[in-house]
Amino acid sequence: MLMPNVTETDRTEGNNANIRHKHPKPVWNVPENSPDNRLRPFPNLGPNCPKAARNNVGVFNTTISNSDVRNEFRNVIVLVSCNYAYYDMLLNWQYLARNLGLQWAVLALDEKLYNKLGEDHAISPGHDFSVSGVQKFRRGQFNKLSCNKMRMVMNVAQKCDVDVVFSDVDNIFYHNPFEHDFGRLIHSQRYEYIYQTNGAAPAKPLQDDCLKGIHSVEGNTGFYYVSRKSAVVRGIVDSTLERCAQADNDLDDQSLFWREFHKVRRQRIEQNTPMHHCDVPEYLQPTTQNLVDATNASTFNYCCLDPYYYPVGRPDPPRNKDPITYHANFVKGHNGKINKLRNSRDDGYGWDKTRTRASRCWFWFCLF
Repeated sequence: MLMPNVTETDRTEGNNANIRHKHPKPVWNVPENSPDNRLRPFPNLGPNCPKAARNNVGVFNTTISNSDVRNEFRNVIVLVSCNYAYYDMLLNWQYLARNLGLQWAVLALDEKLYNKLGEDHAISPGHDFSVSGVQKFRRGQFNKLSCNKMRMVMNVAQKCDVDVVFSDVDNIFYHNPFEHDFGRLIHSQRYEYIYQTNGAAPAKPLQDDCLKGIHSVEGNTGFYYVSRKSAVVRGIVDSTLERCAQADNDLDDQSLFWREFHKVRRQRIEQNTPMHHCDVPEYLQPTTQNLVDATNASTFNYCCLDPYYYPVGRPDPPRNKDPITYHANFVKGHNGKINKLRNSRDDGYGWDKTRTRASRCWFWFCLF
């Protein structure tokens, strides 16, 4: 039996506290009328789909995963990005993701990492966009590197005709997000964009302003889901990349994206083609909630992730002692991120140097 959909009472009164800590089963139900996805073929990925994406579409590695929802995301791919300077963090990220039965492709942000991993596991940054070394925030080639992540994500979505879950390499998975809120929201197919907030996480679930219909001024672009069908997001990314390429640009992908996002939002309000943000009832039960604008095909539906379970790097450590994911941002430098990962949970599970040793293999995937 799958666990029942959680309710607002379960979250706020802590009725699910022990279940959420142990995570023995998914916290959402596959709807009874949902087709048996085990019988569905994987999507037609198209002739220009990179080999690494072809090898890893579907989120779960079904040869090792026993998750009850392992067949529910066949049109979704997980992409993680970094350059060779963060190779040790990539090995750490992959160790955690593999232990959850997941599979992924790597967006190599420089040619050195791409050559290290090869085309079976990594996607090339393109010669003109390759950026090596540790980059300081909004200095040097940082903005070029950060914007290339968006370019590569949208290329995979379009060339492979798949939805994308993107993660920065410093955004680790403690528990399986596809068995939790993130997976339920994606599976509902109601939302074109699901994003991580970028503010301090509240002390309790479901308390963040984003779940009260108060739009984030700037969300985080280091962990999100985007539907391959979303012309709105594609247009926003195109505008973001155009701005990023300008000689006088001094902003990174995140700030540019959210500035363009809110510009489009204002335009759509004027044109009476609204953008609908989820609230708490829709967040908890997106497959049953009667959305206000669900029948309007022109409505852009999007949702945030509850930062109590999906926190960024403030406060440090997070108020939730056992989050689903953790994003080690709001810190300077490679070592600063490692310290945040290590301290983000009391047992230090977020970082272990032994995971970064060379030539580690797990059945189907070798880290050379």
